[in-house]
Amino acid sequence: MSLELQQAAFAAALVDARAVEELDGIFADSHIALPRLALYRGNIAAAQATALSRAYPVVRALVGDEYFAGLCSTYGRAYPSTSGDLNAFGGQLAAFVGGLESAATVPYLANVAALEWLVHRAYYVADSRALSREHILSLSPEAMLARSFALQTGCSWLSSNFAVATIWQAHQTDHLVAPPDHPVRPEVALVIRTGWRVDVLTSSLAETTALGQFGDCGTMQAAIAAGRAVDPSFDFAAALVRWLDAGILLE
Repeated sequence: MSLELQQAAFAAALVDARAVEELDGIFADSHIALPRLALYRGNIAAAQATALSRAYPVVRALVGDEYFAGLCSTYGRAYPSTSGDLNAFGGQLAAFVGGLESAATVPYLANVAALEWLVHRAYYVADSRALSREHILSLSPEAMLARSFALQTGCSWLSSNFAVATIWQAHQTDHLVAPPDHPVRPEVALVIRTGWRVDVLTSSLAETTALGQFGDCGTMQAAIAAGRAVDPSFDFAAALVRWLDAGILLE
């Protein structure tokens, strides 16, 4: 077996005990090496489970600790970590959960996982200088409409057929929002980061369509037009105040 194949077999055995048989003949003393390899495998599994627990606390709460532990194990075998940073581990969990028959009893689980990954990513973005109300007030109406503003790095959104924003909000420590009585309803979740805190707001297609214009370097006027094309009653003035308060737009 070539060195490259030996390394690949060793890496596979670190995450899946079933791959140990591929290591036959590699170690001088398998009776010593294989039990030690099992210890490493256990440490890796524990580290990955901890990383997933931190990135997906709502998913864990929805399915329970026992199911989540099994989910961590099967996911870790399907998607071994490819980075030295465990904060990057777990990006495919939403797609993975969406393909599990055992998760079908919680039909919104994959959508909640997708939202939690956006929240997780937003937490680690660099700080940015938010646009102030004073700066907006210093512009003439014509200048403001012609300006393009960058979006906060951690700002993202998710459109879902389920009430994912409300579900997420209901599982926060302050839990000021009650769990939805009927989770099967369309909802748009807007992820923002204010200082060190990441939050999820209930949004709309009109609002996120308008914000998307800024992501594409569009002007304020283009954002207004895009939002009202989706919903003619879109209140852009109220949305702008909300964006300024949330620090979504940058100077």
